[in-house]
Amino acid sequence: MLDPVPVGESVRVGPAVRARVDSVTSARVRPLGPGDIAGPAAVVVLRLVNTSAEPVDLAGLAVTATGADGAPAIPSDGKPSDVLTGSLPAGGERAGTYVFGLRGGGERATSTAGLRLEVGLSSAREVAVVVAR
Repeated sequence: MLDPVPVGESVRVGPAVRARVDSVTSARVRPLGPGDIAGPAAVVVLRLVNTSAEPVDLAGLAVTATGADGAPAIPSDGKPSDVLTGSLPAGGERAGTYVFGLRGGGERATSTAGLRLEVGLSSAREVAVVVAR
């Protein structure tokens, strides 16, 4: 695992991809379907840049989050979720939006402050860590 970086700082994930969290904002989400949760959430805009001369398959992209209280944040497909899929062309750049429900008892548990994001690719050994302040 790589050393944590703040929101807005780029970090290498494997030999071919750089990741940067452009923003982390608070929102209230509605459930989209079974298993989705309603309530406070973090909306994360993640940008990936392919620095290689070959396309990168994003099927192995994993983005997870943990709240400041250490509890896992629950991924949501509710709006404005628009996750990265497909492949990232050589030299290409794309952004995706990830929504994570924040649960817990108390203001700190439902705040985006201290949110810890982990970004990894199955083709890379490194896992990038971004911490929202």
